[in-house]
Amino acid sequence: MLVWFPLTKPFKETSLLLPIGHEKDTVRRLPWVTFSIIGICFLAHIFISTQVREARTELQNSLREYIEYYVLHPYLVLDPEINKQIFGEEEAEGIDALLSLYQHQPPKNPLVLGDEQEKLDELADKFKNGLKNFPYRKWGYIPARPTMTGLFTYMFVHAGWLHLLGNLLFLYLTGPFIEDVWGRGFFAGFYILMGFISAFLFGQIYPGSNVPLIGASGAIAGVMGAFLVRYWFIKIDFLFLIIVIKVARFKAPTWVMLPLWFLLELYNARVVDQLNPSGGSGVAHWAHVFGFAFGVATGIGMKIFNVEKKYITPKIDSKTGYVDDGLEIVTQALGKKKSGFFEEAYDMLRSAVEKYPSNTDVVETFWEASIEVGQESTAAPFMAKLLEKEIRQDQMDAAFDHFLKLKEKLSSIPIGVTYKLTLFHYFIDRTDMERAKSLAEEISPDLNTQVSPKQLTDFFEKAAAIHPAAAYKALSVILQHSEITEEEKNKLRTRHAELEKHFQQQAKPDTSGESDQIGQESLHEIPGEPLKTSPEKHLKIFKGIPLGVKDDKLLVSLEESGKKFLPMQKVKVIAAVEILSHYEDPYVVIDLFLDDIYSQTENIRTVRLVSSEFHAPSFFQKPLEPREAVRAFVAALLDLSGAIPHPDRETVLLSPPKRLPDIKEYDRLLLETL
Repeated sequence: MLVWFPLTKPFKETSLLLPIGHEKDTVRRLPWVTFSIIGICFLAHIFISTQVREARTELQNSLREYIEYYVLHPYLVLDPEINKQIFGEEEAEGIDALLSLYQHQPPKNPLVLGDEQEKLDELADKFKNGLKNFPYRKWGYIPARPTMTGLFTYMFVHAGWLHLLGNLLFLYLTGPFIEDVWGRGFFAGFYILMGFISAFLFGQIYPGSNVPLIGASGAIAGVMGAFLVRYWFIKIDFLFLIIVIKVARFKAPTWVMLPLWFLLELYNARVVDQLNPSGGSGVAHWAHVFGFAFGVATGIGMKIFNVEKKYITPKIDSKTGYVDDGLEIVTQALGKKKSGFFEEAYDMLRSAVEKYPSNTDVVETFWEASIEVGQESTAAPFMAKLLEKEIRQDQMDAAFDHFLKLKEKLSSIPIGVTYKLTLFHYFIDRTDMERAKSLAEEISPDLNTQVSPKQLTDFFEKAAAIHPAAAYKALSVILQHSEITEEEKNKLRTRHAELEKHFQQQAKPDTSGESDQIGQESLHEIPGEPLKTSPEKHLKIFKGIPLGVKDDKLLVSLEESGKKFLPMQKVKVIAAVEILSHYEDPYVVIDLFLDDIYSQTENIRTVRLVSSEFHAPSFFQKPLEPREAVRAFVAALLDLSGAIPHPDRETVLLSPPKRLPDIKEYDRLLLETL
């Protein structure tokens, strides 16, 4: 059950993806059933390997005797069953036809001929008996001759050490944890049942196959299926080997890797059926498929009927010396709460969480109880410590769940800045930009020179696109860091200056200029860029950068004129188009027409805004991605002004946008419209 990948160019070395562990690393008691299965498989392999070596030698000797005798007596009749065993059914017919072309002169004495044929038949029987009693055929499951014994013993027999160790690795990674939650007796029965089902159904696919089925992979695939359902979010630790070249290690969740393995086995099974419909291949892919599928079905059934909690867990707890004292207190506290003794229950949980701060059940229950009595601030430090522990152990899915619970009640999460940085990168990897931006804003005040340069640099690079202010703070700290060389700082100072200029342009609205409004008179005094549209009409463009909105007025910084307030009711028409240039990043051009472009007005005036020159997300309290923020900004301008969208509302709201290669092409089309 190891997964081998042949690589294409430029890598021709063999690569190996090998699971080596996962986040679930504790059980309540020793998994004796799993260890017993592993032990039996090892002992069986050692015992049978010896038998195989001896049987193979005897089989080779008997076959050699048989062939040598036939070569000396070519007029005798070969055993057709041996021909099929050696050459295969189709090839055996060809061999018989070939031998029939040769004329052999038998002895004239019929008694001699009979003795010779009897001798050849005895050698044939000796070979067939050796083949019949070959250990793999004796202990394996043969679909053409099924037996109940073979249906059981096949799962403890393996074809080699690699086959054995590969199977037992998967069993070791999954078996103890299913045995721990399902109980020893139930797990043992489940394991054997998965072995029975996978072999039986494999036999239904290839009913005429004489090839023995051996190996524990069908039963183990069933355990893997149950593990998928029971530990859906657990991350598995993989070792990726490109032989000779490199070794890499990564984690991936159970719900991703095990279904992928199942689909790969299903695909391989179907391919093998196409290539060899009668007998499968050297790997029993269908046994893996059936075992895994029934393991998943069993796991789902256990969840639906709550078998584990109702029947198995109480029995395990009563039979073992294992007692989760923290969980015991939680159970008692919940009982008190159910009886109406809320304060007593809260006090019990508070004592428990102080004694067992790493117990997830205790911390979570105390958090919920604290919310009910309005004491979130008391429980938050314990929840924060649990969150930090999960981040240290790379249990990011669990950490994410606890982060959400804390964030629901607290504006700032009380964990160290390095933990917040890890969460920030986790959100970026999940493309959860809204939470990443919110956390970047929370991280920014905590950044200091105690944070490593690499962490600061990584944060700066990723925050620059979604929260320039946080990126600016990170860059400022980097420039003060003693571990950064002057050469590196000089390279970063240019970016620091660019960000500083950006924020100067993004200055907060200056309400002192409110009286200086863009109106009918003042516009004629502002230098603009006139474009001739037709003998009757002219387009005059006033380039501006929006700074803020107050009382239905847009504060813009106009070229050569400074800050002006534009009353939105003066905007008659709004147009927007996306520019996709080969030489710069995409941006949106927004035109706020102060004259009706559909009328006979001679002069058409527009205030032109370009999205690349301002930070649209800064206009909104909730975090938005830049593109979403631009769309929301245009929608807000339409609502405030009541202007006519040109050519239609969907195009102006960029859903979908009108795209042009450059702004000159946009102006040309705009002139044609006017």
